[in-house]
Amino acid sequence: MPALALGVDPASKNIMKHKPVKSGTLFEKDLVRRVIIQGIFVAAMTTCAYWIGASMGGHVTGQTMAFCVLAFSQMLRAFNQRSNTEPIWVRAEGINPWLIVSFVVSALLMACILLVPALQNAFRLTLLDGTQWLIVIGMSLMSILQVEIVKTIKKHIHK
Repeated sequence: MPALALGVDPASKNIMKHKPVKSGTLFEKDLVRRVIIQGIFVAAMTTCAYWIGASMGGHVTGQTMAFCVLAFSQMLRAFNQRSNTEPIWVRAEGINPWLIVSFVVSALLMACILLVPALQNAFRLTLLDGTQWLIVIGMSLMSILQVEIVKTIKKHIHK
């Protein structure tokens, strides 16, 4: 849902300062590169979450932590995808209310899956303790950090 909400995000006020995308191409090279790098990073964080969880509480705990990291990192990623060049905290066009609503709805759906016993059983998940939640949140936030580091590096290279 957060990715769909990006479709109604206002255009950046600096959009005219960027080079146009080559016409005739379905995907620009930079977009393909970003998608692949970000996908590999999230896959690595998800796999690490599984192994950490499995070592803390077994397969089901690892599976739950991996599920949470994957879902939350994708939900959070929508916020730093609002701009390919500006940091997440600089977006001058203001807040996209649909992005906030879609994030909250997605988080509530995740809470239902994690807390409602019938859904928890259907997804083969378990409850996490405080330490496990801290690890999930930290690893999910790493996806934002990774994108922001790449944006900063690209900004300094293109100066």
